[in-house]
Amino acid sequence: MIIKVDKVCGGHYVRDLWCSMPYSGSPTGCPQTKRCKGYPLWEDTITPPYHLVIREFDIKEHSDNLKSRFPSWTEKQLRNPRLWQGHQDRLLKDEAMSFMKSLPYVTVYIPRPEEYGVNVVTTARKVGIEIKFPPVNIVKCVGLIGKDINTHPVTEWFK
Repeated sequence: MIIKVDKVCGGHYVRDLWCSMPYSGSPTGCPQTKRCKGYPLWEDTITPPYHLVIREFDIKEHSDNLKSRFPSWTEKQLRNPRLWQGHQDRLLKDEAMSFMKSLPYVTVYIPRPEEYGVNVVTTARKVGIEIKFPPVNIVKCVGLIGKDINTHPVTEWFK
């Protein structure tokens, strides 16, 4: 699903606050925080119009399938993102790239907008998409696409 967004919500606080929040197995927050702080904000990377690329993944069905193959696994093991996230990221990227071919002004795909300071939950809510945490049955994978900020309109016109 691809939805046009007029305004993207977020800023430095997304990385500073969310990335440093402790969670199970990581008391200091995301181990990738230092890497993400090196990324520019989305507004320094892309310009409007923005589009959210949203892909829904049925985590309950996935964990039920794994449970039948590995009955001794715990619920946490069955829902481990390492078992499904890479494949879903690839499908999300394929969907974004095929959409980008249809619109000449859309030139940049950001697979994890949070790394660029986007408050994905609030931005999606503004266009009527509800993202729940933690996901119980459906996981929504979200990407952001837009026009490269360094593209000059004159050069674009001659393409």
